[in-house]
Amino acid sequence: TVNRIVTQIIKYGHAKHAWMGIYLSMDQWTEKLSRSLERQGMPRIQGALVLNVEPGSPAELAGLRPTLQSQQGILLGDEILAVDGKEVKSSDDIAALVDDKGIGETVEVTFLRRQRRVEKLTTKLTLTERPKRTHVASTARSNDPEGVPVARPKL
Repeated sequence: TVNRIVTQIIKYGHAKHAWMGIYLSMDQWTEKLSRSLERQGMPRIQGALVLNVEPGSPAELAGLRPTLQSQQGILLGDEILAVDGKEVKSSDDIAALVDDKGIGETVEVTFLRRQRRVEKLTTKLTLTERPKRTHVASTARSNDPEGVPVARPKL
């Protein structure tokens, strides 16, 4: 990793980082939410919870879904369980796994989707270079019946 970063700094003037295009819940918030779900008789969150998906990102192209707030309440986003078969329990786990990958590499993402029932799904996405500055937005709009994004991290 050090050799790769040094080579990139020499070649490009900065290090390049692989990117999925997702914003994840803080682990403490995920734990609180898991306890709340458990009290309601629902399964705990098992992986890293997707809060938002960057428009046009590898994650959006692969079909990952963000957490939304609707008139019915909060609709949980996808829960990432594994990347290339390596278990994910936290947002730090995903960061470490993606940091070990190169731009242009395709990874397999295993995730849970809670809709009418809980489904375990798998998708592939090709990592791109993390933009120098991302804008946080969502394809969902305030008049979208599915809801609007729960969180918009500051730029």
